Parts: sequence; structure tokens; C-alpha cells
Amino acid sequence: MLIEHVDAIVGMRRSVNLTQGDVPGTAPEIPANLRETDTQGGYAKTVRHNWAIDLDAPTAEPGKPVDLLLFAGEGAFDMRYQRTLRSLVKILKAANADFAVLGEDERDTGDTARRLGDEATFQSPKRTIATLAKLDFKRIVTADPHVLHSLRNEYPALGGRYVVVHHSSDRRADGAGCIATGRAARRARTDIS
Repeated sequence: MLIEHVDAIVGMRRSVNLTQGDVPGTAPEIPANLRETDTQGGYAKTVRHNWAIDLDAPTAEPGKPVDLLLFAGEGAFDMRYQRTLRSLVKILKAANADFAVLGEDERDTGDTARRLGDEATFQSPKRTIATLAKLDFKRIVTADPHVLHSLRNEYPALGGRYVVVHHSSDRRADGAGCIATGRAARRARTDIS
């Protein structure tokens, strides 16, 4: 579905920001936080994965290949969203999926900065691309639609080309996805209840 008026509005907002430096309301706080902490809310990067502390989720490391890289996104700081991430990790573990999280190396993808028209802050994804280049993974899975959009549609222009799937729609042609079908998936549904 092509919704062209959204692109036109975002383009106008970018133009106003770039030419006049005008950003509405409290929106200037977000790019400032992104520049200082790599998070929209100004949180320390060290707390981004506190939601997974007791789950024993593996952390991605250079030289250690994995099938799936779980990119949590900014929602990792939100209690409701953390429940989704925790459930996803439990399902992946129950399905014996080969996955890892980025841990403290994860940064904001810059989606909000781009929507606000702050192209200078949006250049920060180059650091994320450099981090991902050091890792060996086949696909990125995320529960965050903003991460999905940025990594899939905007990062290629900056040199970051990845296979990115949303956790709710990951399917391959053979019917399997990142979450195994059959017994493991049934067990995962009962284990996370």
C-alpha cells in the first residue's frame, strides 16, 4: 500500500527542520538524547537489556555465528513491551532457535530522528551498521515496527543490507520460521503461560 501523503508530510517536516531548525513541542529532546546516549529517552545503554537479565539470553559476539539476531529496539525500556520481548525469548529458547541479543552494543536505529527531520542525528546508524558488520548472523528478528522499517528500508542507503523480519510474521517458504513448528512450538506456548 502506498500512502504518499505521509512521505510528503515527513519531507516537509525535514525541510522545516533543516532550513529553520524548527522542531515542534518537546521533540528536540529526542535528538539531543540520541546524540548523548544513543537512546530516545536518555537512558544509559547498560540498562537496555535489563528486561532479559534473568532469561539467560545469549549475547552476540564477534566470531560466534547465530541464525537470528534479536534487535529489541527502544521499546526495551517500556514495561508492556518488555513482556513481549521476554515471551519471544522464551519461545526462541523452547524452540531451540540459534539466536542472540545485541546487549549493550544495541543503539537506537534513528527512525524517530528521521521522522522529525533531523538528518544529522539519523547518520548515527552508521555506528549500528559498523557493530552489525562485526557479527555473523543470517537474519535480524524484531518485535519493534520502527526497527523493522529502519533496518529494512532505510539502512540499505547507508550500506546496511540485512534480512529483517518481524517476530509475528516470520515464515519461510517451507512453513518454518524462526520459531520451530511442531512439538517445540507447542511446548513453547505452554511454557510461557
